[in-house]
Amino acid sequence: MRVKASFTGREVVVSLEGELDLRGGEEFRQVAEEMMREKGCYRLVVNLKKVTFLDSAGIGALLGRLRTVRQRGGEMVLESPSPRIKTLLEAAGTGKLWRIVAGPGSRGGG
Repeated sequence: MRVKASFTGREVVVSLEGELDLRGGEEFRQVAEEMMREKGCYRLVVNLKKVTFLDSAGIGALLGRLRTVRQRGGEMVLESPSPRIKTLLEAAGTGKLWRIVAGPGSRGGG
């Protein structure tokens, strides 16, 4: 799993590449938490465009960040999941927990 984080001045963007599983989920958690804490920003965008695999541990990592963000009055958006990853999220019953957008131009908010 490759995890890259950036800050746009209004949101933390974490881009994931590879398998979002137990190991990848832990790396994602660490990077996202550190960046949000460092920037004092709890609007989190998770770019899933290059995620090739997602399992229950990966979904758990996403849910954990959602809980953290909401506890701090923020928002979490999932961006650009492939149709397969989007189907997995919906099948897990999480489709209505967060906003899923097609790409950066459709994020809104901020």
